[in-house]
Amino acid sequence: MRDDIAYLINKTIVEDDIGNQIEQEVSKEVFCTVESITQSEYFQASQSGLKPQIKLTMSEFDYSGETEVEYNTKRYAIYRTFLRNDERIELYLTEKAGV
Repeated sequence: MRDDIAYLINKTIVEDDIGNQIEQEVSKEVFCTVESITQSEYFQASQSGLKPQIKLTMSEFDYSGETEVEYNTKRYAIYRTFLRNDERIELYLTEKAGV
């Protein structure tokens, strides 16, 4: 059951009136389920220098390769995805400096 809302963040490059390239963010609202990170996931990710925070599960059709998510007014980076057999995708999120 998808009982929460998150915002997938996509970054694109657009040109302004005088031709300067500007990075622009576009967010997309998606329904999701929020779960805790398992102990084994936390251990494996921390070996790579990451601090896993939460896992979001949503419809695979909502995800288009975005690299950032906003959830509960916090910005997270997506460090790993897992496509399940039931048309859902799991997004593993971490807080990173500069995100």
